[in-house]
Amino acid sequence: MPGEYCYLTIYKYPEDYLKSNNGKKLTKQETKERKEALIRQEDTLRQLESGYCNLHNNKIKLNMIHDSFFVSYLEDEKAIIYKIKPLASRKIREGYHSQDVYETSEFNITKKFANKEEIIQQIYKDRLLREFAATVFDSLSYANEGYNQKLYRYFEYFKDTFTGYDISLSDIMLSKDYNHPIRSKFNKRDTYELTRVNIRYLLDNNLVKYFREEDYYKTKLIIGLIECGLYDVALHCVKLIDGYDLEYLLKDKDFEVVLRKWSNVKEVKEIISLLDIKLKGVTLRVIKDDWGNSLIEEKTFDNIGEVKTYLIKNYDISFEKVMNCDVCDLSVYDGDTETKFELI
Repeated sequence: MPGEYCYLTIYKYPEDYLKSNNGKKLTKQETKERKEALIRQEDTLRQLESGYCNLHNNKIKLNMIHDSFFVSYLEDEKAIIYKIKPLASRKIREGYHSQDVYETSEFNITKKFANKEEIIQQIYKDRLLREFAATVFDSLSYANEGYNQKLYRYFEYFKDTFTGYDISLSDIMLSKDYNHPIRSKFNKRDTYELTRVNIRYLLDNNLVKYFREEDYYKTKLIIGLIECGLYDVALHCVKLIDGYDLEYLLKDKDFEVVLRKWSNVKEVKEIISLLDIKLKGVTLRVIKDDWGNSLIEEKTFDNIGEVKTYLIKNYDISFEKVMNCDVCDLSVYDGDTETKFELI
């Protein structure tokens, strides 16, 4: 059983559970059902306090700590969190994308946590802190009141408590899946300005490092930084790499394509100059999606600025939209037919 699934959360019913339902007085049936639910929960808590739980054939699905709900549980006094050791469990494939799901029917309770600091320290002992830090970032990089301060406090706690344990941009931005793709929070279409603000705050206050020695996917990180609009951070990262990492970056075809796409951005221009890269121009491919993809035209330009000027003049796209979007995210509709654009 992967360690990230061995944290069990019980969410206690609120104190007014028997008094009202969203401000409305409970019916007799609702009162009866809620009393029965409270009894079942008390039985569950009593069994957990014994240190051993056997559900027999009633398996429960385990949620992992790399989940936005888990961070919210850390902030909620009604949540009780235990560390468990499964004795009878299984892995199954579930859902459209056939994701791994873990279930258990028998387990020992090895610890009941008193507070979120104890939980974080256990996560560190289980060698899960770096990925959990990414979960914290994902969960708290929203405009909800006070979220940014909570986020900063978490990372301050990580730095102050675990001396010498560095968290890097790669830990926050790259997933641990095969080939370490960029996390959804940093997809170029979905990156909010607040996400960029939070990244810069963590870097400026030395709460996150640009690189750790063990970071092996620097090229993917730099490409992701440019695509999500963190051009200044990408420039700083390029200045930090050398040796094999630099050689690998210069050979990467995706990096060259990204430089072409954003070659009109000041920091990207500086990257091109710093690395003495000679771009061969930008090729625009216009594709009509009419029950298949048919190529309408293919045209090469000296730079991305020329591409955008061409689109404004020749296609029904506003100046504002062209200048504020990646060309690959633009499209034009004519009835049910979509015209899309690619850069190579």
